[in-house]
Amino acid sequence: MPTPLVPGPTGNPVPARRRRSRGGALTAGLVGTLVLSACSGTAPAAEQTPDAAPVRTAEERLVVADPVAAAVHTYSVPEHELLGTLEDLAVQEHAGFVQLEDGRLLLADKDTPELLALDVSGDEPAITDRVALPGSAVHIAVDPDGTRAVVSTSADPGTGLGALTVVDLATFEAEGSVPVATEEPGIALVGDALLHRDGAEAGRLEAFALADVLDGSAEPVTGTDVGAYGHGEAVVDGHLLLATDAGLERFHVDGGELSAEDAIAWGTGDQAWGRGYYLRVLGADDPHVWSYVRDQSSASWGEWRNDLFVVPPGQDEAQRRPLGNGLAFRFSVADDRVLFARMHPDGYVAHVVDADPASPTFLETLHAVPLPTPSRAPAREDDLEEVWESPGRPITAITAAGDTGYVSRGGDGIVDVLDTRAGTVEGTITVPTSLDGGGYLIVTRPGAAPVDTLGR
Repeated sequence: MPTPLVPGPTGNPVPARRRRSRGGALTAGLVGTLVLSACSGTAPAAEQTPDAAPVRTAEERLVVADPVAAAVHTYSVPEHELLGTLEDLAVQEHAGFVQLEDGRLLLADKDTPELLALDVSGDEPAITDRVALPGSAVHIAVDPDGTRAVVSTSADPGTGLGALTVVDLATFEAEGSVPVATEEPGIALVGDALLHRDGAEAGRLEAFALADVLDGSAEPVTGTDVGAYGHGEAVVDGHLLLATDAGLERFHVDGGELSAEDAIAWGTGDQAWGRGYYLRVLGADDPHVWSYVRDQSSASWGEWRNDLFVVPPGQDEAQRRPLGNGLAFRFSVADDRVLFARMHPDGYVAHVVDADPASPTFLETLHAVPLPTPSRAPAREDDLEEVWESPGRPITAITAAGDTGYVSRGGDGIVDVLDTRAGTVEGTITVPTSLDGGGYLIVTRPGAAPVDTLGR
């Protein structure tokens, strides 16, 4: 099989090394052997009913990025054969991935300021396109049609200016760029408007007319103050939802005009604690905004509280469900399942949550699956910084059908494979690199139109 070619910085192709799995095939024998202490705060699992046989999306691939090792590994699904490794590629996990309908994955490189397109649909992975950026990527967004992307880049320490760069996804050329004063530049494309959110303590939201940006104009059409430390956006039916200290703020976007609507409080009922920083949209016909809230005010990280936080369409209040104590960080989504991984000093747990609005157990934890604890997991007495910097963080991915989940065992170079219908660990994938910090995982879904248009 030929070595895949990767365009270099000058456009000349350079080879990407292909590696065969060292134990990369599924390893069985873990099912039913793991036990968690009751004090780990495991959320109760809902009673199960039999599921229909899953329908798997054609040509799915599991992509396992290891930013610390500057490597990206691609596996077949469901065989879990290592198809190839791209080296000297440190994925910017904060910007995440954007899955395009044509099968390409958009991502940014930490070491070289570029937006890249990764094609994993063939026998071996390859970088097919790249375009230079004016700085280090912070966030990536696309329009619903998948014709354009916008990338925000970090502010220059001297000037305080970052940039928003618009890229034509057909030619993979930069069409326009606008400088913005920002501390942490969030972005979204809503209709014919390009939105910039400054995640500073004195938060600000600005709307640029996309046509103006393409013509070289750097002036926003309108802007408004928002809550402190904005981070986490979602686009639903012409609205921007923005996570800040003030709540889940909502704006109707019409061209370059922003109309504020009532914010949704993070607290519900007697659950007044926590806020969210990470939003995802599930359901093309019935879009729900999913997040989670955390209270990490305790000096002991094992006592941090985590709740699921979901806003149904047309509602002014969220629904919350307990996820247990410790650290729940990000999550992955399928058609009818959501997969969380939660760290705790007494053991790690994967939460399989029902994401089908028509289900009687919607939003409930269907399975709380005990996971092997990484050898370099944080200790019970570690402080906040040590927990967040731990090599032993878990990161999740899930197939479109929701039948198979993946949780990285950070620092150990292992991905645990879950049967999410049965609620069991069914095997492992041994990765060629150690996955310090958990790496970053995604299951690609060619042919699926994006519902969530922001990098995750």
